[in-house]
Amino acid sequence: MPEPEVARQVKAWIATARHDLKAIEYLLPHGDAPLEAVCFHAQQAAEK
Repeated sequence: MPEPEVARQVKAWIATARHDLKAIEYLLPHGDAPLEAVCFHAQQAAEK
C-alpha cells in the first residue's frame, strides 16, 4: 500500500478514536449514563 494511503487510513482511525473519546466525555457527566456504553467506547478508542 502506498505511503500516502497508509497515512490517510491512520488519520481516519485516529479521528474515529477521538469520536469514541468525545462520546465518553459526553456520557460521563450524566449520572445515569449506561456504564456499558462508556466502557465500550473506551475499549474502542484504546483499540484504535
